[in-house]
Amino acid sequence: MAGFSITLTQMKAEWADLWTAPTDTPLLLPSRTLAPDTATTVVAEPAATQVHVSAAPASRAVLDRYAMIVSQVRDNLTALDQLVGDGDFGDNLAGGVRRAVRLNESGTDGVAALARAFLNDVGGTSGPLFGLLFQHLATVSWSDDQAPDALAVADAAKSSLAAIHRAGGAEVGDCTLVDALAPAIDALAAAARDAAGSPFTAAAEAAIQGALSTASLTPRRGRASYVGEHAIGVPDPGAFGVALLFTALSSVYEPATATGLPDPQHITSR
Repeated sequence: MAGFSITLTQMKAEWADLWTAPTDTPLLLPSRTLAPDTATTVVAEPAATQVHVSAAPASRAVLDRYAMIVSQVRDNLTALDQLVGDGDFGDNLAGGVRRAVRLNESGTDGVAALARAFLNDVGGTSGPLFGLLFQHLATVSWSDDQAPDALAVADAAKSSLAAIHRAGGAEVGDCTLVDALAPAIDALAAAARDAAGSPFTAAAEAAIQGALSTASLTPRRGRASYVGEHAIGVPDPGAFGVALLFTALSSVYEPATATGLPDPQHITSR
């Protein structure tokens, strides 16, 4: 992931020659001197990056709803991740969504913006895995005022599930986001084939139940696997990230039935 590290140490006089000595390393270090009157190094400003703005308005309803839900439960997701991981999932998810919002404002469709943000800018284990999910979902045509074909969404999500398995090896029962994604796909596809009810709400309900079920599992993948059975009783935060996405889809495209879904604040609290 992107970042930097700063190390401070008390300098000793005999270290000065070592600090400024020639080196043979792939890392090109800047020239160093300890003189107080060294010339100021001028750093050239990078050329401005041109952002392509599409002629057609970018869809944003799903992104806006997902952003709102994630902001509401960010602290809850962080608290869960602190119990089983390194405590950064809430920040990573919220940060990726914020980055996607900025991309969307520059003309990138909402789901495509999520894909770019999570694949390029979000670190940790969750970043690339959620990026794969969004990347495959972005192949579907999303509209702010008309629901996409539910079966097409199910097929895209199924492709993302296969990609996530190839990348991380997770399967149903490993206590990961897969435990919410897989049942959501099944419920969405079944409802789409039967042409009955509200397929996105059915997918959201299945994803929520899948996420809640991870509390009874022993993690076998991801950071939580380091603590093993000590994680039993704590649902997987990544699974909730998926459940919240399907909750957002239901809220946007099936508002009448989405009102029956559990409150995201409630399901993500422990």
